[in-house]
Amino acid sequence: RPDSDRGTQTWNGPGIQLAAVNGRQLVVVQKERTVVYFELDASDNWDERGTKTFADEVKCLDVLPLLPTADGKEELSPFVALAFINKTLSICSIAHGFRE
Repeated sequence: RPDSDRGTQTWNGPGIQLAAVNGRQLVVVQKERTVVYFELDASDNWDERGTKTFADEVKCLDVLPLLPTADGKEELSPFVALAFINKTLSICSIAHGFRE
């Protein structure tokens, strides 16, 4: 989330190939099969919340936009969509982190 007051935070994960982001969540694919999930914390730093490695190569991914709540705040997306080289699609829960 760009903001000239905060600068840029860099993560040097190995073999980054794909990424998807909304206002508070980031999902990265590295080395074709490993998916890493981050959330923006209260200090506006990206906090790694989990990693999962899949049997097949991930070809594309998407994380839903933040969801509005009744009180005007925003709720984190509970899912990430992953499409694989074998032409299958998985909708994975990231509601409580992303674990093997």
